[in-house]
Amino acid sequence: MSKQDFGLHDYFPFRLDVASERIRQLVSAAYTEDYGVSIAEWRIMMGLFGGVQITQHRLSELVSLHKVPISRAVMSLCKRRLISREMNPFDGRSHFLRLTLEGRELVEKMVVRARELEIEIFSRFEDSEKALLIDLVERMGESCSRSRKLLTRYEAEAPLLGAPN
Repeated sequence: MSKQDFGLHDYFPFRLDVASERIRQLVSAAYTEDYGVSIAEWRIMMGLFGGVQITQHRLSELVSLHKVPISRAVMSLCKRRLISREMNPFDGRSHFLRLTLEGRELVEKMVVRARELEIEIFSRFEDSEKALLIDLVERMGESCSRSRKLLTRYEAEAPLLGAPN
């Protein structure tokens, strides 16, 4: 295939990125309008859901957020008393994060909205198509993680959200 035969709209990574951005915009609008939280804040709160206490560094790996966006979002969530941030007594440098009662109550509402959005996104798919797409996306993520030449060091080391460690 020559350079002239290359069409951006035929290039799968571009199409996947465009679809991902459209989903991100849909989700962002819903969480901002309904709950006043950004995508980064939502990811942090979902990462803490279930009563876990985790360091900010580990949480950034879990939800695939870089240091600066996670720091800003954590400070915002702490100000709003949706999460708590406590010094790690074992090393004195890191902090443990956890949802507050108000944060847990908000996440419970957001989970319902997340399921509604997922139903909306997959409304034109059969259950088998949805399952296949999820499997394929996971496999693509695993392939990219193994191919460190294509990813930055951070992206290669950060697990996919929801993927087992």
